Amino acid sequence: MFFVLKKKRSSALYLDRGYIMLGAWPLPLNKGSGCERGGCGLHAHNPIPKPWGGGIVSGAFHSLALETGEIDMVAIVLYNLKRLYVSIGRIFRMTTLSDVARRAKVTTATVSNVITQRVPVSEKTRVRVLEAIEELGYRPNLVARGLAQGKTLTLALVVPTISNPFFAEVVEEVARIADQHDYELLLSMTHNSPEEGKRHLDRMASRWVDGFIVMGMAGDITDILSLKESGKKVVLSVWNQDPRTEYLPIVDIDFRVAGELATRHLLEYGHRRIAAILEEPVQYTRRQGFQAALAEAGLAIPEAYIRQGDSSFESGYQSTLALLDLAEPPTAIFAGNDWMALGAIEAITSRGLTVPADLSVVGVDDISLAAHSKPRLTTIRTPKREVARAATELLLRYIQHTDSLEHALKILVSPNLVVRESTAQLV
Repeated sequence: MFFVLKKKRSSALYLDRGYIMLGAWPLPLNKGSGCERGGCGLHAHNPIPKPWGGGIVSGAFHSLALETGEIDMVAIVLYNLKRLYVSIGRIFRMTTLSDVARRAKVTTATVSNVITQRVPVSEKTRVRVLEAIEELGYRPNLVARGLAQGKTLTLALVVPTISNPFFAEVVEEVARIADQHDYELLLSMTHNSPEEGKRHLDRMASRWVDGFIVMGMAGDITDILSLKESGKKVVLSVWNQDPRTEYLPIVDIDFRVAGELATRHLLEYGHRRIAAILEEPVQYTRRQGFQAALAEAGLAIPEAYIRQGDSSFESGYQSTLALLDLAEPPTAIFAGNDWMALGAIEAITSRGLTVPADLSVVGVDDISLAAHSKPRLTTIRTPKREVARAATELLLRYIQHTDSLEHALKILVSPNLVVRESTAQLV
């Protein structure tokens, strides 16, 4: 196929259905002249006007190399119309849903159904639409779609830190689920500071995100309730039970059960002097489970056996050194997370002792490192990815109005014990 270039008043370039229009009037193919068979030539009679660059057609047509100083006002250029139509369309304007519909000979609604997969479309039609999308280089304009729906297609995720492997895995899963639904993720870390948490929540609220997932008590509940009262959609996750959260949807792990499972495991191995390293108030429900299991066994725990940590490796290390310095040190340690448990093992080893021969250690979370430490860590596996997925999908349902916020939903996921090498029968 061939097309014609013509300079007419304006140098603006248009292309439509077999015509090239440089200005207000199209010039069709010069039929009968042999051009349609590739037999026409270029004639040097008239100089090219200045707006065309005095002899060089540039921009989209630079490859045509019309470098002669004189040429007919009409230049018949041999080129593949279909391919150039696509390339010029990409340069001068974005391909629209309507363009795809015209190419595939379907309605715009059908194109939309193929893209969103919300309504079934016949395989033949689907293939035809996908071929049109590929040929035209169409990319859905998510910003325009979001604005049309009154959404930004952005979720906010607030966590205390990603230095803790637990939250690193959670962030990865939330981002994956968000991406499956064409949402972007805006991540913020509060570093356990209420002031920093409030600042980040305010900033993200001002950026018009569609909803919030707040994890690990990464913010003051008063600030989070204010978000909800202002009309924002909020889901809490990995959050201590608090009467003030009853108005908010929560996806949580039953950490009380985690504390009970870890303690009962140590009791079954014959341990009676069991210490705990916990970050409170964040890990308060773990302490409740720990104390409940001891009470069932008729044991009272000395206050010196409860050490305050901050969920870091270093706090587990330092807390364990303090426990080892007691006149009657424990024979087993329950750590509120794996990171502190690994710190505890390092401290025990630094004193020339071995795990589990001298002390048993159990953690919570089952981070990836737990299965590769020396010794491999006995822990309470928390379904991190399941919780992250449930929280993200719950928030998306609220955003899409498929679930009501009038009655806040509570989802509680149970953990389970994973026995490895860091615990042993007390001799």
